Amino acid sequence: MTELSVVIPCHNEEDNIEACIRGFCAVISQKTASFEILVVEDGSSDQTPAILSRLEQTIPELRVLRPSVNLGHGGAIRMGYEAAEGAWIFQTDSDNQYDPADFLKLYEKTANFDFILGWRRLRHDPPHRRMLSTGLRVLLWILFGVQVKDPNCPFRLMRHDFVKSFLAALPPEVFILNTLLSVTAWTGPSRRMEIEIRHFARSKGVSIHGGNLVRAVFRGGLELLQFRIGNQAGKINNALYPFTA
Repeated sequence: MTELSVVIPCHNEEDNIEACIRGFCAVISQKTASFEILVVEDGSSDQTPAILSRLEQTIPELRVLRPSVNLGHGGAIRMGYEAAEGAWIFQTDSDNQYDPADFLKLYEKTANFDFILGWRRLRHDPPHRRMLSTGLRVLLWILFGVQVKDPNCPFRLMRHDFVKSFLAALPPEVFILNTLLSVTAWTGPSRRMEIEIRHFARSKGVSIHGGNLVRAVFRGGLELLQFRIGNQAGKINNALYPFTA
């Protein structure tokens, strides 16, 4: 079994994707030669597909997944998780707002933890996105009684069996996949922790996560409510840890 799978969703990141892939390859190869990088090329209309095709020829660890339709960020992440073969799954974004060296902070904790989540203390994003993150933390405390500093952070290292059991229990169209993963980890007996990581302002390209913000907030809130009412986190944790009280 491969030791590590790196999942990177990507859409119109021609200015960032090569540096992102090469940066993580350089860092990860310091610790293990047994890894794969799965880039989900989610229907880019710029030069991203051509760049990835070129990189596939020179980076043996790289696998590019090309869905037939645009999946959106959550769907692209799920496709990567489902294809991942590593004992550990690391997910990050392709926008170069993270320092690949911070991966080592998470990797050093794998002996004692199952779910290691990055935490952006200083987040260099627009004010409305920081406000949404604050609202999300409050909502998770109200609905689930958990306190997670950065529940949707796309810089996370997780055991393979945790992620796969989670995916098996959810319908394929889930929108806020990473947030629900964090909720499941924090409401169950899994060994989880948050580690502070660096976050940089986007220097190239344009974020695609704006979209219809009202619709996204409504959909995400509805999924959280349904997740709570159906006790999905409890069911997933019971499947993972059947012998705990």
